[in-house]
Amino acid sequence: MNSNGVSLLQSYFDFFYAKEISLNMYAVFKKKCVECQQSRLSQLDHTCIKLTNKQQLELYFEDILKEVDETQILVKWNETISVMDISPELIEMFKLKIYCRDWRETDMKTLQWTTKMINMTIQLLSLENRLC
Repeated sequence: MNSNGVSLLQSYFDFFYAKEISLNMYAVFKKKCVECQQSRLSQLDHTCIKLTNKQQLELYFEDILKEVDETQILVKWNETISVMDISPELIEMFKLKIYCRDWRETDMKTLQWTTKMINMTIQLLSLENRLC
Protein backbone atom coordinates (compact mmCIF):
# COMPACT_ATOMS: atom_id res chain seq x y z
CA MET A 1 0.00 0.00 0.00
CA ASN A 2 1.26 3.46 -0.90
CA SER A 3 1.81 5.24 2.44
CA ASN A 4 1.81 8.70 0.81
CA GLY A 5 -1.55 8.00 -0.78
CA VAL A 6 -3.00 6.67 2.48
CA SER A 7 -1.65 9.68 4.35
CA LEU A 8 -3.20 12.03 1.81
CA LEU A 9 -6.57 10.25 1.96
CA GLN A 10 -6.52 10.38 5.76
CA SER A 11 -5.51 14.04 5.79
CA TYR A 12 -8.42 15.04 3.57
CA PHE A 13 -10.83 13.01 5.67
CA ASP A 14 -9.49 14.68 8.85
CA PHE A 15 -9.75 18.12 7.21
CA PHE A 16 -13.40 17.63 6.27
CA TYR A 17 -14.16 16.32 9.75
CA ALA A 18 -12.50 19.32 11.42
CA LYS A 19 -14.33 21.66 9.03
CA GLU A 20 -17.67 20.09 9.94
CA ILE A 21 -16.82 20.45 13.64
CA SER A 22 -16.03 24.14 13.09
CA LEU A 23 -19.38 24.64 11.34
CA ASN A 24 -21.32 23.15 14.26
CA MET A 25 -19.38 24.24 17.32
CA TYR A 26 -20.77 27.77 17.85
CA ALA A 27 -24.37 26.55 17.86
CA VAL A 28 -23.44 24.02 20.54
CA PHE A 29 -21.50 26.63 22.53
CA LYS A 30 -24.53 28.90 22.52
CA LYS A 31 -26.86 26.03 23.42
CA LYS A 32 -24.63 25.12 26.39
CA CYS A 33 -24.24 28.71 27.64
CA VAL A 34 -26.59 29.19 30.61
CA GLU A 35 -26.53 32.95 30.19
CA CYS A 36 -27.62 32.67 26.54
CA GLN A 37 -30.40 30.29 27.55
CA GLN A 38 -31.61 32.78 30.16
CA SER A 39 -31.36 35.65 27.64
CA ARG A 40 -29.08 37.71 29.86
CA LEU A 41 -28.17 40.93 28.14
CA SER A 42 -24.83 41.43 29.83
CA GLN A 43 -22.39 39.31 27.92
CA LEU A 44 -19.60 39.65 30.45
CA ASP A 45 -20.56 36.43 32.21
CA HIS A 46 -21.42 34.34 29.17
CA THR A 47 -19.36 31.14 29.03
CA CYS A 48 -19.69 31.23 25.24
CA ILE A 49 -17.53 34.37 25.34
CA LYS A 50 -15.41 33.91 28.47
CA LEU A 51 -13.96 30.53 27.46
CA THR A 52 -11.66 30.20 24.46
CA ASN A 53 -12.74 28.15 21.47
CA LYS A 54 -10.26 25.46 22.50
CA GLN A 55 -11.62 25.32 26.05
CA GLN A 56 -15.17 25.04 24.77
CA LEU A 57 -14.21 22.41 22.20
CA GLU A 58 -12.61 20.36 24.97
CA LEU A 59 -15.64 20.83 27.21
CA TYR A 60 -18.38 20.17 24.63
CA PHE A 61 -16.64 17.94 22.09
CA GLU A 62 -19.02 15.00 22.50
CA ASP A 63 -22.02 17.32 22.10
CA ILE A 64 -20.53 18.81 18.94
CA LEU A 65 -19.94 15.35 17.48
CA LYS A 66 -23.66 14.64 17.87
CA GLU A 67 -24.32 17.57 15.52
CA VAL A 68 -21.75 16.55 12.91
CA ASP A 69 -23.18 15.06 9.74
CA GLU A 70 -20.78 12.24 8.87
CA THR A 71 -22.64 11.58 5.63
CA GLN A 72 -21.78 15.11 4.46
CA ILE A 73 -18.14 14.55 5.40
CA LEU A 74 -18.02 11.31 3.41
CA VAL A 75 -19.68 12.93 0.39
CA LYS A 76 -17.27 15.89 0.39
CA TRP A 77 -14.29 13.59 0.92
CA ASN A 78 -15.39 11.28 -1.89
CA GLU A 79 -15.88 14.20 -4.30
CA THR A 80 -12.41 15.53 -3.51
CA ILE A 81 -10.50 12.28 -3.76
CA SER A 82 -12.23 11.24 -6.97
CA VAL A 83 -10.15 13.78 -8.90
CA MET A 84 -6.85 12.95 -7.21
CA ASP A 85 -4.06 10.97 -8.78
CA ILE A 86 -4.31 8.04 -6.37
CA SER A 87 -4.84 4.48 -7.50
CA PRO A 88 -8.50 3.42 -7.48
CA GLU A 89 -7.54 0.25 -5.60
CA LEU A 90 -6.00 2.27 -2.77
CA ILE A 91 -9.04 4.53 -2.62
CA GLU A 92 -11.38 1.55 -2.46
CA MET A 93 -9.34 -0.05 0.34
CA PHE A 94 -9.39 3.21 2.31
CA LYS A 95 -13.14 3.59 1.72
CA LEU A 96 -13.71 0.20 3.33
CA LYS A 97 -12.24 1.65 6.51
CA ILE A 98 -13.84 5.09 6.67
CA TYR A 99 -17.27 4.00 5.44
CA CYS A 100 -17.43 1.49 8.30
CA ARG A 101 -19.52 3.06 11.07
CA ASP A 102 -18.01 0.68 13.65
CA TRP A 103 -14.50 1.92 12.79
CA ARG A 104 -15.63 5.55 13.01
CA GLU A 105 -17.30 4.96 16.38
CA THR A 106 -14.52 2.91 18.01
CA ASP A 107 -11.08 2.96 16.41
CA MET A 108 -11.34 6.50 15.11
CA LYS A 109 -12.87 8.34 18.05
CA THR A 110 -10.08 7.93 20.56
CA LEU A 111 -8.56 10.49 22.92
CA GLN A 112 -5.69 10.94 20.46
CA TRP A 113 -8.15 11.56 17.59
CA THR A 114 -10.17 13.99 19.72
CA THR A 115 -7.04 15.99 20.51
CA LYS A 116 -6.07 16.01 16.83
CA MET A 117 -9.56 17.21 15.77
CA ILE A 118 -9.61 19.97 18.39
CA ASN A 119 -6.18 21.19 17.28
CA MET A 120 -7.09 20.99 13.58
CA THR A 121 -10.32 22.88 14.20
CA ILE A 122 -8.47 25.63 16.05
CA GLN A 123 -5.93 25.83 13.20
CA LEU A 124 -8.73 26.03 10.62
CA LEU A 125 -10.43 28.84 12.52
CA SER A 126 -7.15 30.69 12.80
CA LEU A 127 -6.52 30.39 9.05
CA GLU A 128 -10.05 31.47 8.23
CA ASN A 129 -9.70 34.52 10.51
CA ARG A 130 -6.46 35.51 8.79
CA LEU A 131 -8.09 35.30 5.38
CA CYS A 132 -11.03 37.52 6.35
